[in-house]
Amino acid sequence: MSMEERMVALEQGLAAVQRVQQELLLQFADTSSARLLGILNKAILTQEHNYRELSEDLTMLVGPIGKQGQDIKTLKEDVKSLKQDIVDIEVHLARQDEQLTRQNEQLARHGEQLARQNEQLARHGEQLARQDEQLTRQNEQLARQDEQLTRQNEQLTRQNEQLARHGEQLARHGEQLARQNEQLARHGEQLARQDQSLARIETVLTQHTELFAQHVTLLAQILARLPEKPL
Repeated sequence: MSMEERMVALEQGLAAVQRVQQELLLQFADTSSARLLGILNKAILTQEHNYRELSEDLTMLVGPIGKQGQDIKTLKEDVKSLKQDIVDIEVHLARQDEQLTRQNEQLARHGEQLARQNEQLARHGEQLARQDEQLTRQNEQLARQDEQLTRQNEQLTRQNEQLARHGEQLARHGEQLARQNEQLARHGEQLARQDQSLARIETVLTQHTELFAQHVTLLAQILARLPEKPL
């Protein structure tokens, strides 16, 4: 390989490294953490490969090149800068790994909390199911009691109707008794008047009896005074 071809290859290697760096910067701006780790790992492998190729090219160029030593020194500094960039990227990746580890731990704790909450919810659900069963049984008992009360109300309604009919009958009997009482009262008044008439008659009879007794007494006295007739 001629010197010019080696210089062209070296410039192409540097351009490839710079292109990879630019692509990394663009992808860092809009990439999730998981995908970013994959991209960075792939970029590190690519840059290591490019670095090895550049190192080989520099080793081959150091022997035959004398007057271009300053350019080679510049290239070495660029390669050193690339190494430092790789180290910075690795440090950045390490920090992101730590952040992802903390996030995973937090997610694990949240998962445990959610599991406990799910257990509590399951227990609450079982309690609610038991309460629903109790309420269902109570509702069935209340329904049966309502049916009994309905039947009792129907019986009471029939009894009230019977009592109402009996009340009507008693009212009619009461009216009849009232009329009979009025008739008895009128008969009583008539009997009272008859008693008064009888009392007056008895008084008159008593007076007449007394007069008759007096007359008999006078007659006896008169007869006693009359002379006896000879036989």
